[in-house]
Amino acid sequence: MPAFIQIITGELEALCRATSSDFSALSFAPKHEPRIRWKYAFGNRSERYKQMVVKPGLGPGGLTLRTGKTTRWTDFPAARPGLPMECPLVASELLHAAAAVPITMRETVYGVLLIARRSAEAYADSDIDTLYQHVQTLQSLLEPTL
Repeated sequence: MPAFIQIITGELEALCRATSSDFSALSFAPKHEPRIRWKYAFGNRSERYKQMVVKPGLGPGGLTLRTGKTTRWTDFPAARPGLPMECPLVASELLHAAAAVPITMRETVYGVLLIARRSAEAYADSDIDTLYQHVQTLQSLLEPTL
């Protein structure tokens, strides 16, 4: 595994441990790609996430992508019965709660950092603070590729 990927995967793993999450993922769009896809994940059940496009406004990552703001979701199946259909990541990873924050450069959203749980336990403000700390680290790593 290349060093760059190891560093990013290590950050995602540390983020999961710090927030008691089961899953974390990073999406962004390099210069040569028009779509924002989930590029890296930790705690994933399969590699299907790599094929999934983050659609603006759909699911926790898509809502963050569209609004440029933090998104928190809890108890997906009960609160939003149609969500697994509009957000394949939720269905394929069996997620029930998530929080997502934007990755920005010069006030433009170019990616999303997401943490999620396979239980309906909501994320606390301290978890969101931790998420933003990791965004800063990841932004510095990704900036040369964008």
